[in-house]
Amino acid sequence: MKRNSRIRPTRLAAAIAGVTVATAALSGTAFAADSTQAPTALSAHQVHVAHVAHTAHQAHVIHVANEAARAKAAATTSHAAHQAHKIAVANAAARAKAATDAHAAHQTHKIAAANAAARAKAASDAKAASRSSERGQLGTQVSAGYSSPVPSGTRLSQSFGVPNSGYAAGYHTGTDFAVSVGTPLYSVGKATVVSAGWAGAYGNSVTLRLSDGHYALYAHMSSLSVSAGQSVSAGQQIGRSGNTGNSTGPHLHFEIRTVNAYGAVINPVTFLKGKGVSF
Repeated sequence: MKRNSRIRPTRLAAAIAGVTVATAALSGTAFAADSTQAPTALSAHQVHVAHVAHTAHQAHVIHVANEAARAKAAATTSHAAHQAHKIAVANAAARAKAATDAHAAHQTHKIAAANAAARAKAASDAKAASRSSERGQLGTQVSAGYSSPVPSGTRLSQSFGVPNSGYAAGYHTGTDFAVSVGTPLYSVGKATVVSAGWAGAYGNSVTLRLSDGHYALYAHMSSLSVSAGQSVSAGQQIGRSGNTGNSTGPHLHFEIRTVNAYGAVINPVTFLKGKGVSF
């Protein structure tokens, strides 16, 4: 016998009832064709649905938490990198400033040293110019370490050796130069100051021991610029002329002695000319 291809009414009704029950369970309404067994089946399905939903929710919560943690870690790492960069930039700026300050200090030191050297040179040049000016008044170049005791052009007022009973030696023991009070007087050579001060009839006087062993005496001076024991060079000012002691007027009485004693004298002009000094 052939099977009928149509669904029987009873089976169709049962299928429709099952769909209705399932739909009601999903919507939360517990009704079914069978009032004794349907509630138990619906409760199990609801538990399953709730479990699936809870699991999905937990997974979502974990996912969100993970994403938040990753975002926070990334932000922290980015902030730390930014701070490290700021620190590196600040350190580089500090090093650059230190280098600039060191260079500026070095430049300041160089300028100060150059200024000090310039001042020292200026002082040295001024001193040399002053000495040159004093020596320039001599009008005679220092020759072989000797020079004139008076400025150039000074007139001789009394020659050496002229007889005169007024002197203890019976003659003029030196050469007189006619210079006004205050005229600069110079060392005739490299020497050591033997004495400088009052000397009786010679008035204010300076005696030098020259490097060749002779002695040079300056008398009747108004002021002295040296003291005993001092070393002097040719052309260096030792004082100024005057009219002190046994003197009849302003002049320089100048002697050259072979030993430091009165009367042990030679002609000063002849001596100095022999050293290359002209008058």
